[in-house]
Amino acid sequence: MSDIGPRPTVSYSSRLFREIATRPLATLFSVICVILFVLQAHNTVKIDGYGISLLAMAALPWSLKAVEVIADAIGQALVHANIKSFQIAGVKVEQIEKKLDEQRRILDDLILYTMAFHIYDKLKFLHLGALDPHGEYEEYKYVNDEAFNHDLRYLRDHGYLELFQFADLVPGQNLVGKLKVTEMGQRFVNLRVARGL
Repeated sequence: MSDIGPRPTVSYSSRLFREIATRPLATLFSVICVILFVLQAHNTVKIDGYGISLLAMAALPWSLKAVEVIADAIGQALVHANIKSFQIAGVKVEQIEKKLDEQRRILDDLILYTMAFHIYDKLKFLHLGALDPHGEYEEYKYVNDEAFNHDLRYLRDHGYLELFQFADLVPGQNLVGKLKVTEMGQRFVNLRVARGL
C-alpha cells in the first residue's frame, strides 16, 4: 500500500549533489578545469585567455542543461504573463507571429482552392449532413455515372473520405452517413465554411 501525501521539498543543494552523483565524468572534468585555473591564476593577477577558456570548459558540461532549464523558465513566465510582444535582437516576436499567421493563411488559401466546387459540394454534404441528419444537408443521393464516381474516387484517394467500395453503393441511396468523412475532410470543410467560401 502506497503512502499518498505531500511530497517533501527538495533543496537546491540536494538536487546539486544528486546531479553531481549522476554525472561523475562531467564532475571530474569540471573539477580538473577549476584546479588548473586556480594553479594558472595563482601567480598572476590578471586572467588571460587560457584562464577564461579553462573556466568555460569547467562550466560546459553543466551549461547545456542550465540553458535548457533557464529557457523553459523564461518561456513559462512569458506564457503565464500573457506577453504577446517582446523584442529579441531587434526583431519583435509579435511581428514574427503576424508573418506566420499571414503565411498560414496563404497556405490555407492555396489548399482550399485546389478542390473543384462540384467535388467540394459532395464533401460538404457528407460532412455537414452527418453532423445534422435532419438539417439542410440531410440527403445526397448516389448517381452511378462516371463523373459522380470520379468525384467520390478523388475524395477517397486524397484522404477526405474513409475507404469504401463502389460495389457497396446503390443508385439513389443516400450517401450521408453511409460514406464517412475523415478528420482531414472535416477540417477542410470547416475551414472553407469558416472562410465563407
